[in-house]
Amino acid sequence: MNAPAFEEVRQRTYDVLAKVQEKLRSDWLYDDQGPSHEQVEALDEARKHVAAARAALRKAAPVPGSVVP
Repeated sequence: MNAPAFEEVRQRTYDVLAKVQEKLRSDWLYDDQGPSHEQVEALDEARKHVAAARAALRKAAPVPGSVVP
């Protein structure tokens, strides 16, 4: 079995992080079962890290028209 190509892994990871961002949305922040203030701050930090990871993966995408070995 061959290892997946970098681009395949990059795209899968990018897609998974998009799902993580969706799960971390703040729709439930204001109900009675929502997180504490400290948890809200931690969630905000996690969202920033996920966004930064997705941005880094976008940078690693192949340039249109380039030849990927």
